[in-house]
Formats: sequence, structure tokens, C-alpha cells
Amino acid sequence: MTEQILRAAAPAGLRQRKQVRTREALIAVGMRLFVERGFDEVTVDEIAAAADISRRSFFRYFETKGDLVLGWTRELQETLVAALLARPRAEPPLQSMHQAFLRMVAEVDPRREQTYRFAYLIHRTPSLRGHSLQKHAEWEDALAQALTTRLPKTAAGLLRARLTARIGVAAFRTAMDAWLEEAGKTPLAKLLDRSFACLPD
Repeated sequence: MTEQILRAAAPAGLRQRKQVRTREALIAVGMRLFVERGFDEVTVDEIAAAADISRRSFFRYFETKGDLVLGWTRELQETLVAALLARPRAEPPLQSMHQAFLRMVAEVDPRREQTYRFAYLIHRTPSLRGHSLQKHAEWEDALAQALTTRLPKTAAGLLRARLTARIGVAAFRTAMDAWLEEAGKTPLAKLLDRSFACLPD
């Protein structure tokens, strides 16, 4: 029985690894083309052709070409929410938010060069900035929902959860802007600390 289970699992593992490689190849090809020619000048067909896959296959991995650049933020949202939920319930909400964002930054630190390229591309591309704002709005909603588990179940508690989530995301975006202005010279975690330090207790 064990051997049968292992034989059944092996193909799935191979498929999964192939999917990961294809996804990474699409990101690499897409980013190269975006940097060379500009995001708005590159089509999905051109990305698919450069990666030697069909247009249909591209959409198995990404809903849009913008998702190729911003799709990874979904994983960061999961990291943020999990980190926030893990904080002590007695901790001030903004302090918990600060620590959650630090945990997220630590998650991307091993890929900081790639993260910087993505962030720079988003920063200089108006159409991508719109997508980015939408992703950050999704972060705000998810973080606010997580905060409601530790705040009073009242209208005031809900309002505080939403406001705290938006302040946290704004502090992160401010740190990201500074990171880009400094060409990534200062560690993002340090800039995040400075950003949250500007907030009232």
C-alpha cells in the first residue's frame, strides 16, 4: 500500500516542480521584457512566445500580465495576516501591525534584489501603480478582519480595526517609497522602523 501511495504521489510532485519552474521562467522573461521595453509596450503573446509556451498556458499561471508582477503579493498578504494573528492579544494594535510588517519584510529579504526590481517597475509604471493600490486595499481589508478578533465587537471597534490596518499599510508604503528613493541602500526593515516611529503611540 505504501509503495502504491509513493508511486501515485511522484507524478504529482514532478508536475508541481515543473509548474514552479514554468512560473519562475515566465516571471524572468516578463521582467526582462518589461525592463527593456516598458510594461505597457509588452503583450501577453510576446511573453508567452519568449517563454516558449502558448497564450493559453500563460493564463494558467497568471490572470493578467500585471499579475505576473504583482501576483506574489498574495503570498505576502498571507504572511502578514498570519504574523498579525500570532501577536499577543494584549499588545497595542499598531505595535502588532509593525511587527507583522517586519515579519513580512524578513520573508522577502532573501529575494530583496528581485523585490527591488519589481517595486521599481511598479513605481515607474502608472498602470501598474493602479494594480498595486488595489493589492494594498486587499491587504487593508484582510488586516482589518484579523484585527477585529482582538478589538471590541462594536462599531467603534470595527472603525479602529479599519483605521489601524490602513495606517499600517500606509507606513509600509512610505518605507517602500524611501527604499526606492535610496536605490535600496538602506535595509527596508530599518526604513519600516523609521516609518512606524513617526506614528503616535
